[in-house]
Amino acid sequence: MTTLVRVAATLVALLAWTPGLRAQQIKAFPQAEGYGENARGGRGGDVYHVTKLNDDGSVGTLRYGIENAPGAGRTIVFDVGGWINLNSKLGVTRDNITIAGQTAPGGGVGVKGHQFSVGADNIIVRHMRFRPGKGAGRVDSISVSSGHDIIFDHISAGFSYDENASANATSRGGVYNLTFQHSAIAYGLEDHSAGSLIQNVNNLSYHHNLYAHNHTRNPKARVEGDGMDWVNNVVYDYNNGFIAGDSDTTDYFWKVNFDGNYYITGPGDGGRPMINSGREHNYGLYFGTNAYDNDGDAQHDGVIYTGEDRRTLTNVVTGTYTWSETRYGTKDVWQSETPQDAYERVLANFGATPWNRDEVDQRTHDNVVNRTGSLITRESDLAGISNGGFGTLAAGSAPNDRDSDGIPDEWENRHGTNPLSPNNNGDFDQDGYTDLEEYLNDIAASKAIGVLDFSGVGRYADWGRWTRQWEPSRLDDVRVATGAAFVDAVGQKAGSLFIGGAPSSNGRLYVTSGWIEVTDNLVVSGAGRVEQHGGETRVLNGGVEVEGGAYRLLGGELSTPSLTISSTADFEFKGGVLATDEIDGDILNQGGRLEIGAAGATMAILNGDLALSAGVLAVELDSASNADALLVSGDIVLGGVLDVTTLGSYVPANGARWAILGGASLTGAFESVTPGFSIEEIDNVLWLVAGPGASQSVPETTGVVLVLGAATLLLVARRRPTAACGLAAALTLSLTASAQAVTIATIADAQLSENGTTGLGDATDSGSGTGSSLNARWNYASTPSNRNEWIALKFDLSAYADKSRLNNVSLRPTMFRGNANNSQTLRLYALTPGTAGEDWNESTITYGAMPGFTFDSFSTTNLLNVGGPLVDLGNFGYSGYTGEGNVGVINPASLTNLVQSMGDNDLLTLLVSYGASANGQWRIASREATATETSALTGPAGTFAARLDFDVTYGGVLGDYNDDGVVDAADYTVWRDSGSAPLPNEEVSPGVNDIADYLYWAERYGATDTGLPATAVPEPATLLMIAAVAAGNLSRRR
Repeated sequence: MTTLVRVAATLVALLAWTPGLRAQQIKAFPQAEGYGENARGGRGGDVYHVTKLNDDGSVGTLRYGIENAPGAGRTIVFDVGGWINLNSKLGVTRDNITIAGQTAPGGGVGVKGHQFSVGADNIIVRHMRFRPGKGAGRVDSISVSSGHDIIFDHISAGFSYDENASANATSRGGVYNLTFQHSAIAYGLEDHSAGSLIQNVNNLSYHHNLYAHNHTRNPKARVEGDGMDWVNNVVYDYNNGFIAGDSDTTDYFWKVNFDGNYYITGPGDGGRPMINSGREHNYGLYFGTNAYDNDGDAQHDGVIYTGEDRRTLTNVVTGTYTWSETRYGTKDVWQSETPQDAYERVLANFGATPWNRDEVDQRTHDNVVNRTGSLITRESDLAGISNGGFGTLAAGSAPNDRDSDGIPDEWENRHGTNPLSPNNNGDFDQDGYTDLEEYLNDIAASKAIGVLDFSGVGRYADWGRWTRQWEPSRLDDVRVATGAAFVDAVGQKAGSLFIGGAPSSNGRLYVTSGWIEVTDNLVVSGAGRVEQHGGETRVLNGGVEVEGGAYRLLGGELSTPSLTISSTADFEFKGGVLATDEIDGDILNQGGRLEIGAAGATMAILNGDLALSAGVLAVELDSASNADALLVSGDIVLGGVLDVTTLGSYVPANGARWAILGGASLTGAFESVTPGFSIEEIDNVLWLVAGPGASQSVPETTGVVLVLGAATLLLVARRRPTAACGLAAALTLSLTASAQAVTIATIADAQLSENGTTGLGDATDSGSGTGSSLNARWNYASTPSNRNEWIALKFDLSAYADKSRLNNVSLRPTMFRGNANNSQTLRLYALTPGTAGEDWNESTITYGAMPGFTFDSFSTTNLLNVGGPLVDLGNFGYSGYTGEGNVGVINPASLTNLVQSMGDNDLLTLLVSYGASANGQWRIASREATATETSALTGPAGTFAARLDFDVTYGGVLGDYNDDGVVDAADYTVWRDSGSAPLPNEEVSPGVNDIADYLYWAERYGATDTGLPATAVPEPATLLMIAAVAAGNLSRRR
């Protein structure tokens, strides 16, 4: 396949079709983490270019772009670099905006002179500076006052007379799902000099940020909902560190996960605790592992403290807290690390342009490293910093973007899109990220911690198959240890790519079309395998190392500075192009084309034997003294065709001679040589001679051309065209997935706590009368030992390896009393606060709104052998009131999202618990008045069962080309005979019927609705396979 075929479908249709994307919400960008990671920003909207640095509100200014953004969304890019001096507060009040500071040329872009604020939903702000300065008055640098799904990434915020970066909602819960990451919050001004004030906020993530030279509020946090993740932050030179609420109120209960942070007091300063001002009745603290350096010297010798040390942390943590043994919330920061590692990573990666820091950020970095610097009153106190302390940002020049779609022409050319036709909302690799987002993500890429692993069988471009939905960038180390990844589109990237690994690891990489670019090394080991049938594999700086397993080059192009082949590995050449400067290992050319050296006349080295049994040896000449040459350390056996090309306007004179090939021995002969040239052999050196005594003409090759060469990237213009493996066809997405309803029961009896000694704490009360089969009751007014009761429901989902196929998940608990055929639906009832003591059967009970379910430390500690996710049902929300005959319903969409995100975890544990902070009383019980279950599970009187209901989407069993629910031999026949017609349930090379679809069918053979193959594919004999593929290709060429 030599051309990229785009799917003519909307993004919504694409997401409904692509399996890995269908079940998961796409992140704002691959490196986004925490509660704000799913912000949409301007995806799918228009593109606005900032072309002016003034603030008069005219077209081309940042203010105009923000204040006039359409509701459908806008991405703001910068054609100018430098400082924008605000005349007044600049506020984002329209939803769905991305501000892409990484596009600014020169030294980047900054905003000064006044406050920047956000009061809208789905906002992405990246690689920006916000430094108002003392002249702006008492304003924040950044303030978030309302909105949800907001993420700030790589921000430099400072020079505020109030707070440098705050989330201070105007109403309780007015801001939720917010992330601040990889940013600098530094240099508060005057006597206030504060980092962040965070209040009236739910669900907040602050991670990998640098707080420096702020007197107080580092930060001051009052966060409800799931709480706050304060993870892997570095705080330097402060007086008041993390202020935990600082309030005696009983109306709130705030929570924080404080983990992986590094607090460093200033030069000569000491004794300032990391955390202070908490109250046990309103602040919950999970204290993980943190570092504290409070000796005020220049040594990097922070002491590690953990939650186990909390009783002796009087100089590290002051105040009183409700200590939690486990993390709060469900949106942990995956890229978390030890305090020491976080310190190094934050210093390397913080701020607007870490690759080219401005003067202020560089000064901040140096101060932390050298333990120097101090608090300041005004920005001009920073001696030696230009522009009055703000620093100077070079203007630079924006790259050419002739169609004004925000994507430079050069980048579009490399990715095969049209630089003269706007395609900002296109999707060249059909992964859900628009073309513009792909560009923005590429230029702002940052490396993940550790290795990203691919799971299952599917497209390399499917971000849902990578660890935590982290689509690989040009910097990331990625691995296909097991399963199979298909490269079928342009724009696929890796830092280093590992296929296989351990001796039994059989990961596979299929390259069938498009291209993948590896910045450093491509390593095949263990039982791993790369099969390249088309497309391009480009290794830029390192090389390809085949340490074990196999690399089968059957088509397409492999370009790499070096190729190393272990004696225990297999490198098979039967088609395609290999371009490399150096080969370590034996080469057998069985039908391809060997091009020596990089583009232009080059010398290359082969450390091994060379056998040219078939195919083409290609040589380039650019002068009478310069030609391609290959030096072989071992034996050479000639065969096939010698193809000679002259470069530029050079015309060789008769009798000109070039040494092109030499080795320990030289045998065999070429079948033909390009007209106008002949060859001579002298002492195992092959000489090319220009002149009339040359051999016959070289016949055109007819299938996929194999090139074995020694270049980094070959001259495409001089290659013969390669035949496509299949006929490209446009794809109309009209697939309708059918589903099978499934019900599974708990794997054991419900696990109940018993934390009390009185009836009010009895979670196994059998009682008598209506609804008393199970009556778990908790009363806030009773003794504390009778609080914190819980019920746990466990479900085994191991039968469903691909949990992304589980939809419409709902919980259906059932009570059994007396006759097992007369069971009732479990109800969750809440009594009005203060109505403790009524008998369950009294009709006078007043039912009120659910107080909500809480997740408490007692429940976590006493719930043993959980395995897999342990999730509080309260995280999913509820609707309705629990009055007589009515029930608060757990949000099925949230429960479905949880199940679909379980990955390899097979055991789901749902927890219903009551925490001391909630008021009133609630009960779990059945009522005779409720509708009976006609399909109830059987059970003895007084027992309880729960079932999880869901639909398994199977009408789209991938690789099932005849859509009968199973991948079997019949689907191979459909593929072989389909011609140009699109295939149902196709995942790889969408819309193009080619060899990738066969390879995918083979990988998926035996699969049903579980998402993984059940049996090995019966592989046809080699000759039959070749015939089948050839026949398919011939039929498609008609």
